[in-house]
Amino acid sequence: MAIDTIKFKRGVKSKLNNLSYGEPAYISDENELYIGTENGVEKITRNKEVAELSSQLEHITNNFVHIKDFYEDDFLVALKTAIDKGYKKINIDGEYECNSSLTINSVHDLELAGNCLVSCNTNAETFLEFSSCQNILIDGLVIDFNNHECYITIKLNGCENVELNHISIKNIANTNKDVNTTVIYSFSKNVKMNNIELNNITNLTDVNEIGSVGALTGIFLNINQTNNEAYINNIRATNIFNKNYQDNERSFRDCDIIKSQYTTGLTSEYIDSKIVINDVICTDFGKRIIKLQSGGANISNINGYNNFGDAYAPISLFRENVNIRNIYFKGNCYTGVSMSNGLKNINVDNVLIEGVCTNSVVELHTLSTDIARNISIKNVYYYGEENLSENSESVIYLGSNIENAIFENINVINGYFRKGVLRHTSYSINMNNITIRNCDFDLKNVVKLYSLNIYKCEHLNLKIDGCRHKYDVINSTSSLFDIGNLTGKSSKLFIRDCIFIPVGKCYAFGQFQLYNLDKIEIFNTIIDETNTTNITQIIVLECNTLKINNFECLKGVTMTISNIGNLSDLKCNTIRIIAEKETTPSLILFGYTCTTKKIDETVKIISDLPY
Repeated sequence: MAIDTIKFKRGVKSKLNNLSYGEPAYISDENELYIGTENGVEKITRNKEVAELSSQLEHITNNFVHIKDFYEDDFLVALKTAIDKGYKKINIDGEYECNSSLTINSVHDLELAGNCLVSCNTNAETFLEFSSCQNILIDGLVIDFNNHECYITIKLNGCENVELNHISIKNIANTNKDVNTTVIYSFSKNVKMNNIELNNITNLTDVNEIGSVGALTGIFLNINQTNNEAYINNIRATNIFNKNYQDNERSFRDCDIIKSQYTTGLTSEYIDSKIVINDVICTDFGKRIIKLQSGGANISNINGYNNFGDAYAPISLFRENVNIRNIYFKGNCYTGVSMSNGLKNINVDNVLIEGVCTNSVVELHTLSTDIARNISIKNVYYYGEENLSENSESVIYLGSNIENAIFENINVINGYFRKGVLRHTSYSINMNNITIRNCDFDLKNVVKLYSLNIYKCEHLNLKIDGCRHKYDVINSTSSLFDIGNLTGKSSKLFIRDCIFIPVGKCYAFGQFQLYNLDKIEIFNTIIDETNTTNITQIIVLECNTLKINNFECLKGVTMTISNIGNLSDLKCNTIRIIAEKETTPSLILFGYTCTTKKIDETVKIISDLPY
């Protein structure tokens, strides 16, 4: 059976006539329903009011509000009002002024998101602090301090699960030299920072002050047993540096874009922290890009540019269990990779430096009695510029206590390092199992090539394997290869598959001066003296064993192997001196009173070139 459609009386409001009691009508221009009552015609729906009420109910249900609903003249005041009213999701779209600071305590599940610009018009000690909060998200916040002061912009204190996305902080000019500046401070667990920009931030400091006051840090991670996880990704920093309060010029004082450090009192304890830092680009930064004073970190894709001469190093390491990959630096710095104290399990792979390292390319500068163990530095490329400073050290600069360190595939082009490839500190006491492998060194202005005359060393074990050395020398009175150990305990030197190409004047004391070593082995090694007047000498003082196998001197004149002291074992096999035409090369074995001496019949002196 068909059912007829029931239709209300309908029309526009102007055509509405009196309705009978109980008679409904639909008013099309208002989208409303009316009904006849005893008192006349009355509207029975209110769509606008219902929509507004529905929106309010939705906001309350979802804890969602726009900060503009509470904004009068101060962004943080409006933010506090919204949080105090219980809102959890706050839209921060828009541009705002701010003249205050805010601390948010014990709030959970808070989201601040939008495309927000906050312009600050006054100084602040701490701009925004979260204390004992959980599950905090801030996304899309730009804070412009307009060259006012702020010593901590965002502080995360005792929080858990905090995420900062698309945060930009700029134009801070601090003038109190007795206060440290930290842009983002975290003493919290499981912190994530993505797409952070820090621009034009300066801090006044006293370059003569001893201590840590006046330090400037972009992102500071304070680590302990609980607050030990941080993920830092896509960081951009420009013009962040200290200034000397006396002349307002750039200062070499502590300035780190990213810094992690154990909480005070935990400096001697290792904590298995989980720090990941990836994709960092810094331009005209101060002392360092990254300073790690806590262990357990994976770092990758770090890029730095600085031509002001106040950069110490792109990365400085002070603790154990760190993996680093892909570092690029262009400009002027003290050293490329700096490592200090008793480091363990450090892996550095793929470093490219263009410019000048005024001290060294790699610095493992241990000052303490702790032993640095298991250090791997691989695939380092250095393209140098002229540096005639007498303070330049060496490609690799080693400290006091090191075991199991390998430097592999180190390539240096136009490197101005007076102390050559390797130098140590004067107080080294343990240099055990150091390997330099498959490297190519093109050095200028060289006084020494290898300098390890270690006065207090108990163990010296150095392997040089598969390396090419080309070096311009500037001093005719030094031993090029100066390696020794005055204690003479278990010390060994191995040179294998190497090429040495000196350019310059002869050496009065020879190419190799070796002393107090238990064992010396030189295999498959060539000295090409085409561009020098060197007299090749191997001088052995108070050593036990010397083995030479397949040693060639190209275009040399005289090769002397001399011994001073008691050499217990000498073995020479296949020594070739390939001289220029019309010269009389000679092989001189001088001063040997060793217990066992074997000179193989294949030792040759060739007076004519084979080509």
